[in-house]
Amino acid sequence: MHVQFDEFLEQLIINLQWYFGWICEKIGYCRIVPRHIKEVVFEKWLYPLAYSKNFDIDYWFLLFVGCLPLIIACLLPLVFLSFVYFTYFVAQLYKIKHRFFDAVQTDWLLAARLTVAAMFKIHGQIWHGFEVEGWEKIPNGPAILVYYHGALPLDCYYLTAKMILEEQRKLFVVGDRFLAKIPGMPLLCKLANVTAPERKDVIHQLNSGNLVILSPGGTRESYKSDYKSYKLMWSHRVGFAKIALEAKVPIYPIFTRNIREAFRFLRIWPIWNMLMHLYEKYRLPFALPIGGFPVKLKCFIGDPIPYNGSMEPEELAALVQKSLTNLIKRNQILPGSIFRAIRERF
Repeated sequence: MHVQFDEFLEQLIINLQWYFGWICEKIGYCRIVPRHIKEVVFEKWLYPLAYSKNFDIDYWFLLFVGCLPLIIACLLPLVFLSFVYFTYFVAQLYKIKHRFFDAVQTDWLLAARLTVAAMFKIHGQIWHGFEVEGWEKIPNGPAILVYYHGALPLDCYYLTAKMILEEQRKLFVVGDRFLAKIPGMPLLCKLANVTAPERKDVIHQLNSGNLVILSPGGTRESYKSDYKSYKLMWSHRVGFAKIALEAKVPIYPIFTRNIREAFRFLRIWPIWNMLMHLYEKYRLPFALPIGGFPVKLKCFIGDPIPYNGSMEPEELAALVQKSLTNLIKRNQILPGSIFRAIRERF
């Protein structure tokens, strides 16, 4: 019996090595991967490993045990992604019910929106102890909420859910264009009131008396900022300031403490540089976050910056950036720490 098991294990290892080698070859032929990365990573490390006759199973078992925390950190984002798609499944149920049971005189979109909002609110309360300081500052009329963009904008999800459930108001989220290309996301964007990053669309929502939340840094800030500095990455973007001046609405800075500790990006050279190159070329988020830790998230809403028709867009953008930077400095201990953020939660 022991001999049969050893033979089975040996054959399994041979099959895995062949499969691993096939994957290496496919990636090696890929034109997207730069040549110097192929030489260093694939030809000098992965190929010899894949076709080695001295495959040490004990060594790789110990390596697996040592990497177990990293594996868990990579699995938690998949758990959160599963949660997001479960909300999509719930929305589809309401949609099907509306389609096939016309006798039910209900608004399926509203019902789905309330259900999904409740799920996100419960997730935020249980997993992150999410709370908001300064909620009473939000006006009844239109305004622009400007927030710092973490690796994942969890605070934006939770604020949208809170607004729907507690205030019965729509908080329109200015989202990136790539969201429409992700399977299942168009319906979820419709439920979450995600609007296109077009000037006329945002102004229309503000003129209709709605609240709009956006991040001038967007995906670039999500990628290039980090837990060490929580630095804003706005470059010279002033579009939001032009919209605020045209619509004559105030701007509220928003920051969530420990947002960088909930999810992070695994920045391993040269893979990270390659992913950044792909993002700059195709404007698609190729990097996957790790984490999903139960850290404490507390959102701070700063004092409003009122409309001032005499200000230039660049002036207003600089003022908002300074206000949000000060909000970060007052409420975030730098550099960020996952363990400290977890202790704050419990």
